[in-house]
Amino acid sequence: MKLTKNTLLTFLLVTTLEAISLVIATTACAIPLPVTDTGIAQQEVLPSTLELTPTPITPLDIPAPASQVAPTTPIENPLAPTPTTPLIQPAPASQVAPTTPTEVVNEPETNNAISVLEVKILTPTNSAVLDIAATSVILQYAEGSTVELKVNGIGVDPSSIGRTETDNKSKTVTQTWYGVVFKPGDNTITAQATREGKTGVIATVKLQVRGTATQIKL
Repeated sequence: MKLTKNTLLTFLLVTTLEAISLVIATTACAIPLPVTDTGIAQQEVLPSTLELTPTPITPLDIPAPASQVAPTTPIENPLAPTPTTPLIQPAPASQVAPTTPTEVVNEPETNNAISVLEVKILTPTNSAVLDIAATSVILQYAEGSTVELKVNGIGVDPSSIGRTETDNKSKTVTQTWYGVVFKPGDNTITAQATREGKTGVIATVKLQVRGTATQIKL
């Protein structure tokens, strides 16, 4: 039984190979061979499947969307010159304008401003007691006025005026009369200012002068 099956398989294999050979021979006869210049047909040799190299397919470059494109950082050129800041050079001493020092002037304190026809007796003060019969009298009045000085109702000679100072800020005049003579005992000094025919209030100062001793008792 086994021998019969093997024989049948062998027969079928041989028959199949013969049929394939017949088909190949028939196909080869049907295809015309190219004729060369010599008139001999040349069989075309088909390339082996092993020698056929497939052409590589180049992938298409698809640009990435703008949102995914990384920003490019500019490349700094190391050979580029570095900008330098110009130095400010001080001007020579010959071109520097000299500065004028500011002088602070301390003005002397002045008395309170007085009216046009007012006069003040600065010295001697009221109720003063003098040891000598002669002293200086200092008056102060408004600029532009004239003053008449009297002692016990008698006018003092204007030649006694020795110093007159004018304060331009307060418009006042300070005038000193030297060597005004008083009598022993009580004395009254009066001064009155006159301006443009008008007279002001009379300023009055009372003082005492000690007299010389007339008698000495033990």
